[in-house]
Amino acid sequence: MPSRLEKVKNCFQNMDLNGLKKLLIHEDKLLQARHKVFFEAIGDLFKTLKNKGNDSLLLYSATGYDFSNNQKPAIQFIGNSAFDIIDKKILGDYFELIIYEAEEVITFEIGKTIIPDHGLMREGKLFKLFIDEVDKLPQFQNKELIADYEEGSQAIKELNQLKVEVRELSEYVNWIEKYNSLFERNLFYDKKGITSFHKFFRTFLRIRKLKYLNYEMYKFVAKKGYLEFLELDTTKKEEMIPWLCRYERVPIWLIPYYNKSIETTLKKEYFEFEGCKIKIDDLGEILKFIHYFTIYKDHYEKEFHLMRFDYQFQLYDSYHHPKYVGFFELVSKKLGIPTKPIKIRNGEDPIESHHHLWAFFR
Repeated sequence: MPSRLEKVKNCFQNMDLNGLKKLLIHEDKLLQARHKVFFEAIGDLFKTLKNKGNDSLLLYSATGYDFSNNQKPAIQFIGNSAFDIIDKKILGDYFELIIYEAEEVITFEIGKTIIPDHGLMREGKLFKLFIDEVDKLPQFQNKELIADYEEGSQAIKELNQLKVEVRELSEYVNWIEKYNSLFERNLFYDKKGITSFHKFFRTFLRIRKLKYLNYEMYKFVAKKGYLEFLELDTTKKEEMIPWLCRYERVPIWLIPYYNKSIETTLKKEYFEFEGCKIKIDDLGEILKFIHYFTIYKDHYEKEFHLMRFDYQFQLYDSYHHPKYVGFFELVSKKLGIPTKPIKIRNGEDPIESHHHLWAFFR
């Protein structure tokens, strides 16, 4: 008569969630989580695999290592839809789990490393099971991460309050600086799912761009570009191509913050970025600059790509002229912005490094 563990394996083979629910008992240890959380995670995995055309799983024995490097029995589950063995490679979508029975208790663990006994290379999509920290049983929870989750939830509440009204850019920068350490602490932690913390994590990745929106410098250059555009004959490529080359990099900085509904945005007198309504001065000319740059770059796309390198080569000589050394100090003096370089993750100063802007101040 097959053991309870063998029956559990058969349920996995047939992706029979109801069968698992009948077989697993309260004493079993299910990925350090409550039974409900475990069944939801396995059910979602079965549903995904079935949607990809799999109606059963092939089971291969494996050796697993937990996060303390203890060796334990494990299984590799491979979907049958695309299963094949070619050139010593096993094809097919798969997932892996540590599974064993001791003293009539069945234990499931995600494991740090799982090595299948067949010794073949694996090709196909690996589906990783993940149990969120807040869904684990209390004795297995990392208290520091739980505290981070709570702080992330508070951060989202504050951000949503900011989004209700039109705000100054500085208010969002303050929010970014307040929660930057929370983001940095968890930067390399593997996070998946839809919890409030994950929402914070993904949102912060996008919103933090606002900290590096050096608006005064961009405004200065964009306005200069727009005023030059007004003097051009847009039907003459010999006038338009040098202008496009000269200002090519500016839209690269500004477009991530740019609302393409330009007329609507101009009437609102603010721009929206990730739901943040940010009040800025002279928005109209900046948006007009991006608007017309985009139109005429598309219009002259073929000629632009053919001619841009010649024009940029001519401009390149001016970048290294002694009169343009100290570009950051020059811009700071002209615009009245701080001379202290802005620090970002890779240590690069995003203003001092923009040598292609030196020619703007000839």
